[in-house]
Amino acid sequence: MNQNIQDLSINEIFKLDIDEIMLEQLVNQEQADINVQIHNQLEQEVENITKHEDISQLDFNVATHLNQLNLIVENINKVAEQVQQSIDYESSYCLVQNQLCNIIIKSRQELSLRDKLKKNIQQADDKDIHVIEIIEKCLQ
Repeated sequence: MNQNIQDLSINEIFKLDIDEIMLEQLVNQEQADINVQIHNQLEQEVENITKHEDISQLDFNVATHLNQLNLIVENINKVAEQVQQSIDYESSYCLVQNQLCNIIIKSRQELSLRDKLKKNIQQADDKDIHVIEIIEKCLQ
């Protein structure tokens, strides 16, 4: 996956059909990439500070980098929220699927019991008919 997870919508995340561990790895990788970006930006800023003598320009650069860092944090939070939503969706889906399986099992059990009951009723009817035939023969 060459695409950053922050570029994916929640629907695209679902289409990826990835499990919770893989989502966590993607988030960790994204955070690592962001940490590297932040580290590189800070190193660049330190180099710039040593080269610049204009304090107002330095203040502007620091403010710009702070804004960029805030945007990065917002993106991380959005990705984390999307991951949590996909995990919640997957959990809900599994719960519903489990409940449906239980309903199917109970339905099959009830059908089996119903078939046994029908068979027992039919056997009882057959025995009643046989008893009636014996009584009729005796009466004749």
